[in-house]
Amino acid sequence: MLLQKYLDTNRLKLSMSSAELKSQIRLLVDPNLFKTVLEELVEQGSITVNGDSIGLVGRVPNLTEAELVAKEKVISIYQKAGFATPTPLEVVEMVGSSGQSMIDLLLDSNELIRVEETILLTREALLNALQMIKKRFETQELVTIQDFRELFGDVSRKYVVAFLSYADKIGLTDRVGDARRLRNPDSLTSI
Repeated sequence: MLLQKYLDTNRLKLSMSSAELKSQIRLLVDPNLFKTVLEELVEQGSITVNGDSIGLVGRVPNLTEAELVAKEKVISIYQKAGFATPTPLEVVEMVGSSGQSMIDLLLDSNELIRVEETILLTREALLNALQMIKKRFETQELVTIQDFRELFGDVSRKYVVAFLSYADKIGLTDRVGDARRLRNPDSLTSI
């Protein structure tokens, strides 16, 4: 199977993009058949599909001791940072040469979530931020960026705007001028 071969070659990857898999078998399979086969493999419990990523069920990367240490260091940096996280480049500088591959692994496993190009959060911190956003709507119909800045405390506007844009993207909120309103309180389950 192409997916297994790809993951064997890329031992730190948990998945492969569907576009990459399609490109490798384009001559062999028409797009409708590709989709049908993926759906069947998901039903059988052989693969997982998460957005554009296709992985093998139960796939766990085989990390060296140094990689495990680097992974834990990356997680620790993001956990300690809370909402005002360093950029991925800054984390790589702190962790060393394996930092980027550990960030990629954590993104692939959804332990880190990309809110914006240079803003990553732990899944727990992001869910906490989104819960805070959702809770704010219990007392107000429309909430401004300034209201959210007060809610998040000592966090710069760039982070608040990124959180709110992410909340818009997942359907939790809608932008109304310079404010937000609650759209779908159940959208947190999609994270």
